[in-house]
Amino acid sequence: MNVKIAVNTHAVQSNDENLKAMGKAMLDKFDKYWDSTYSENVNDSGRNKKKVKNNVMVIATILDPRFKMKLVDYCFKQLYGREKGMREAEDIKSEFFDLYATYEVENRQKEAANSNEQSASSSRNQATSMSTLSGFQSFLEETNTEPCQSELTCYLEDKTHPMADRNFKIVDWWRLNAHRYPVIAKIARKFLTVPATSVSSESTFSTGGRVLDDYRSSLRPKMVEALICAASFIKGSKDNYMRPTIPQDDSDDDVEFIPFPDSSVGSN
Repeated sequence: MNVKIAVNTHAVQSNDENLKAMGKAMLDKFDKYWDSTYSENVNDSGRNKKKVKNNVMVIATILDPRFKMKLVDYCFKQLYGREKGMREAEDIKSEFFDLYATYEVENRQKEAANSNEQSASSSRNQATSMSTLSGFQSFLEETNTEPCQSELTCYLEDKTHPMADRNFKIVDWWRLNAHRYPVIAKIARKFLTVPATSVSSESTFSTGGRVLDDYRSSLRPKMVEALICAASFIKGSKDNYMRPTIPQDDSDDDVEFIPFPDSSVGSN
């Protein structure tokens, strides 16, 4: 958030045209990775790209018991202004509730399957002793009502964890509180993992593009690999190279220091 606010304040709103153009390019790159992404759908008319929100990191923030929706509300108002920030926060909240509903249905189906197996086994063992209470059991199932608030609502309305706790570990917190929020704990196991990034793959393709160009495009894969590795080795050896220290009292006059050549691999 601080990066986007700084770029928008000091670059995009600057009077310098060069700085303004650079700021807009930085914001476009920022939005590409954080604000939105594209999903590709194939239909009868061909491939269709649809722009959708990329809210993975925002949902992970909500799953942090120190922040929940409060940090999202605050940040969105700082980024988009009060009105748009409230709309964006409501969209995030709606998406999170839809995600919770999906996990809740799956959890209920698993619980129902487990309860049916347990009831079938127990009914075979206690058919005679529990026959008189079967009608009462059916009555309880019909009259029992669902809790007034959902698990997600309780989680969002509960008090946040103190931010001053330096020993806080989010994985340990969810392990200890999984019995209170069993459905949300399953969502946390999915969204609190290490996020994937495309930086490494893009860097690799950029390096390959500096080796293969319009004038040198017929190299074999092994030669391309050798050139990239050689360039990496030379760069690493120059960065880590330390001039050896020769003792002053060395009586061998034949010793001659040969410095490492300052060479680099590049393309024309």
